[in-house]
Amino acid sequence: MTLSSLTVRVLCAALLTAIGCSGPKNMTPSEPEAAKTGSEAWLVDEAALRGVDFLLDNGYSGRFAIPETFPGGVALLDADSDGDLDLYLVQAGSLDDEGARSGNRLYRNDGHGFFDVVEFSGAEDTGWGIAAATGDADGDGIIDLYVSNLGADRLFRGLGDCRFEDVTVESGLNLDGFSTGAGFADLDGDGDQDLVVLNYIIWSWAHEAECYNPQGGRDYCAPSNYAYPESDHLFENLGDLHFKDISEVSGFSDLPGTALGIAIADISGDSLPDIVVSNDRMPDRLWLNQGGLRFFDEALLRNSAIGLNGKVRAGMGVDLADLDHDDDLDQLVVHIAGEADAFLRNDGSWFSDQSAVSGVGSYSRPRTRFSANFADFDHDGRLDLMIATGRVEWKPERLSETDIYAEPNLLLRGVAPWRFEPVEQAFGPPETRIRSARGIALGDIDGDGDLDAVVSNHNERVSVLINQAPKRGESIIIDIRGSSGGPALGAVARLEVGGQNLRLDVRTTRGFASASDHRLHIGLGDAEAPRSVEVTFSNQDCEVFELEGESPFLLKPGSGLGPFSAPVVQ
Repeated sequence: MTLSSLTVRVLCAALLTAIGCSGPKNMTPSEPEAAKTGSEAWLVDEAALRGVDFLLDNGYSGRFAIPETFPGGVALLDADSDGDLDLYLVQAGSLDDEGARSGNRLYRNDGHGFFDVVEFSGAEDTGWGIAAATGDADGDGIIDLYVSNLGADRLFRGLGDCRFEDVTVESGLNLDGFSTGAGFADLDGDGDQDLVVLNYIIWSWAHEAECYNPQGGRDYCAPSNYAYPESDHLFENLGDLHFKDISEVSGFSDLPGTALGIAIADISGDSLPDIVVSNDRMPDRLWLNQGGLRFFDEALLRNSAIGLNGKVRAGMGVDLADLDHDDDLDQLVVHIAGEADAFLRNDGSWFSDQSAVSGVGSYSRPRTRFSANFADFDHDGRLDLMIATGRVEWKPERLSETDIYAEPNLLLRGVAPWRFEPVEQAFGPPETRIRSARGIALGDIDGDGDLDAVVSNHNERVSVLINQAPKRGESIIIDIRGSSGGPALGAVARLEVGGQNLRLDVRTTRGFASASDHRLHIGLGDAEAPRSVEVTFSNQDCEVFELEGESPFLLKPGSGLGPFSAPVVQ
């Protein structure tokens, strides 16, 4: 049975009265009884079975150059607009010989989660790759790719049918440095997706340091050995695939840093996208959007720049989620072994550290964490947390015979607000789960309604992890598009499930160096499926959509009830 138009209009009015287009505030979520984690594998590596044979070469040559610690970009995207997720993998290789590099690779999904290599896709960049970002840069409804390199970055325009063309030069995106994370977002609400690109340090072999472990052997250096932090870049999209570098005039490049992780969404509640940047052994940044493409860093003011001990941390991957259902985004930045994660609850104008009380700190502290991604893998209505790990410094205890830096990844199940517990043997036996992992991309690869994951591994085959977690309920997927048909990056969905008000933001840049599917995945637990969702788009138009038929639900501006003018939260 579906809602009538009149019923939905009444519901819309009720939503706008109760939660408004700015969303619910100060709602107290119910706390279901924590369930046992169990020992069955939740995510099983089926890369070989599904035709993915990509092996990431991090360029190790015995000289322990710091760039070797970072490659691992992964992107799940619909490159042929057929409704399923294709796979793009970023390659590094020799730091000295570009001709010896195999280049990035695109795999086409056959619709059932099995892949074939796309020959001559046009995106086989042989630069020394680190990260991938996805968006619709030209507004034609087809996914485009940005690749961050050590050296010249690349922008690939999607042509459809898994084909791309290099439009870097004509777009004005001529960066040539040590780029790391990147992300597309409509930062000024004009309908075009702007671009943020992070940088680590000014690097060349002449800048490379020589460091040793406690046993006297060569090892990778800490970033403090390199006195050349780099400024990050912000590009305004002018339309027609032309970008303007506004890094200086926007204020975004005022504070150079050793940047690695990035997340873009409205943190402050003023309906403008903000930018979270994690830095390696430097203060993290919270670039609050002032409007008019101006940004100011308030990380220190809001308690997210440094640790509770007053020290800087080794920030890597970043993810955001509304964990406590109060309609603001909480934040997680993961760190090196021995440091607690920055697991920060958004209390409006201040962040409070929840790493200790959540369990995330104690469970993750022994490992070096690169990517962290929230997802409901078991459909119980609670977000779980997947963490990719891999050392960057020598330790006496060796966990792998082939890789001294390898560590087991971590999967934590959400059992209550701000409480997580490890899932034992979540990734199967040790020989399939102990790797030097980096990027994670999430999406429903095989079309069965749950979230799978792709994880890059240094000098190992990529892991294609198919979700086999015991399910505690059904799920739905909501696909929110812009008027052109591309992902509506920056849109915010609000809906009620089982008495709890949910907020989900349309983003692709998550975790570390990678791009996940933009579609919103919602585990229902024992609740009934919602019958409507309220969506605020990046231009602040707000519509309420009926969720009719079967998941995934495709929503576009003008096809719901509205638009409504979204009030600015004071």
